[in-house]
Amino acid sequence: MVQDPNWGTEHIPDNVETGHNVANTTLDEIIQGVSDPFDVDLSSGNVTLTDDEYVLNFTFQCTGHSVARDLTLNASLKKYCIIDNQGTAAGIVSFINGSTTRTIEVGEIATFYCDGTTNNLIKIGSNFALDTSLSGVITETGTSHSPDVTQANKYIKYTNASAITVTIEPNSSEPFVIGTVLTFEQNNVGQVTIAEGGGVTVNFPSSVSLLLLEQYAVASVVKVDTDVWTLMGALST
Repeated sequence: MVQDPNWGTEHIPDNVETGHNVANTTLDEIIQGVSDPFDVDLSSGNVTLTDDEYVLNFTFQCTGHSVARDLTLNASLKKYCIIDNQGTAAGIVSFINGSTTRTIEVGEIATFYCDGTTNNLIKIGSNFALDTSLSGVITETGTSHSPDVTQANKYIKYTNASAITVTIEPNSSEPFVIGTVLTFEQNNVGQVTIAEGGGVTVNFPSSVSLLLLEQYAVASVVKVDTDVWTLMGALST
């Protein structure tokens, strides 16, 4: 047996039989796909990954573009992958699965997860710093807001002096991972109301309501099922 230096996986000797040779070739392809980035040349236009390209590679390195380009999946497969956008100027990359599009800025290295279904594509984090860090603070100035997956586990401050509605959208629109926490602060006198999007249930104690208590009150919602959230915090009666 010959051992692969990176994985410690043993090759079957080539002279054993043809079936083993095929197994060795497949193993080599898997090791290369995980170990080396796959170059996606976007200099001439948008690219759709073939089934084999998507299945056999883990990191996709986008190069050669200075304008916005699309990188589209041709196969729905349950897996994680990394997109490294090495474009220049306005070379934003849109990563697409079905009707779902996620954006990778120039110079950004982003990690994605697809659950194997069409339209599912979750951006987990970028530049190896998880977007799910609670250190992120977001300020919203309007009177209505629907948190999106890029705001998962963020602290969101609402600063408008008028009443504010925060809508928790269904999983089909914003596929937050179960366990996601969204934290809301009413930073002004405009009272914050948590609203349920279509098909969404927000559970809360019967002694309180879906309204934050007063200025500087803080409340959080935790995703506990596909379209079910639990609300807790400084809530009005």
